[in-house]
Amino acid sequence: MTMDLRAARHLIAPLVALALLVVAPLASAHGKKDRDGANPAAAAFSLLRGGATTLTLDPQAAAALADLKVEVTAVGGARANDDGTISFPIPRGALDLSGPAGQIEHRGGLELSTDTASLRLTRFDVNVDASPDLTAIVDHNRLDRPEVFDLTITGTPSVSKGALTIPGVELRLTDAAAAHLNDVFGTSAFTGGLLLGTAETSTRIVRERALPAKLRLRRGATTVALDPELAKKLDGAGVAVAPVGAARPAVLGRIAFPIRSRGSKLASDTLAGRIRHGGGLGLATTDTTVELRRFTIRPADGVLGGKLGRRGPRAELFSLDLSAAETIVTPTAFRASGVGLALTAGAASALNDAFGLPGAFAEGEVVGTATVDSAVRSRYRHGGRHHKRHR
Repeated sequence: MTMDLRAARHLIAPLVALALLVVAPLASAHGKKDRDGANPAAAAFSLLRGGATTLTLDPQAAAALADLKVEVTAVGGARANDDGTISFPIPRGALDLSGPAGQIEHRGGLELSTDTASLRLTRFDVNVDASPDLTAIVDHNRLDRPEVFDLTITGTPSVSKGALTIPGVELRLTDAAAAHLNDVFGTSAFTGGLLLGTAETSTRIVRERALPAKLRLRRGATTVALDPELAKKLDGAGVAVAPVGAARPAVLGRIAFPIRSRGSKLASDTLAGRIRHGGGLGLATTDTTVELRRFTIRPADGVLGGKLGRRGPRAELFSLDLSAAETIVTPTAFRASGVGLALTAGAASALNDAFGLPGAFAEGEVVGTATVDSAVRSRYRHGGRHHKRHR
């Protein structure tokens, strides 16, 4: 089954359009006191609602997909247009246009399929930070939002009478996404940096809102990618690692831990507070099993703690390295990517004792990299009514 240019365009339209929102300072606004206790001096965000993104696929990308006999179909709320483009509705978003910084959400998605394999990408988010990217839910796993595309703007964004338009954003495949596509479709044709197309986003600014003093997280997850060297050491020692409880496997060997809404709160300025999680990690040999459960991240303290077993004591398990992290904080979303994890002295000692491997694990040993991605519970007025924001 061969995909023509029109079908191929369906793959990229939404993604590129999202990228458009990512880059260009457009305007600045003044904060206002609101129902969530926002600081009047805090940065003001433009709350977005409505409109859609539209994409044009790069001809070379369309030809490559056709050669691979990959068919692309719009799914969910996405709409295929008569001109071969595809539209992805924007339910909400929040941008600090003077930065720019923020996040924009989309509905619907795409399914890539051949006669023998398929991959579904849905609920695209554009993350606007120092390195803008687009994340997506892969194959219905709501706990996992890998970075699928890196975004670069080439057009000139504009605001007119409350309408925001961002044209000309390039959408390039990330290394991780390329590796996963190659694995799914049994090929080596996908490479990191591959230009898939350009897009345009049109949406409306429904109001300005200052950042709330307190972020109440809900319906998100933290994903952890294990460091290759540590994975090799564990494998050599016969230690298998797997998610337990509510935790789930994610793409590219990562593990996802759901964020528990109750009690997950952070100060928006200092990130003081905690992020609570369900599930945990199981480390097992043929005769020994160690479970680390109910992780709690305290960003301001630089610590990830957890329970040793179901009813065991709490302990500081990993230290957090935020030196290379990129953080998005808005009235509707919180995301921290590139957070380094390393063993604490207590965790290293406990692992050595449990598995009879004296000196095998040491304080400061790199465990992996974590990404926290969560919606923020909030209420705001729109059209004379109150809306409770959640995902």
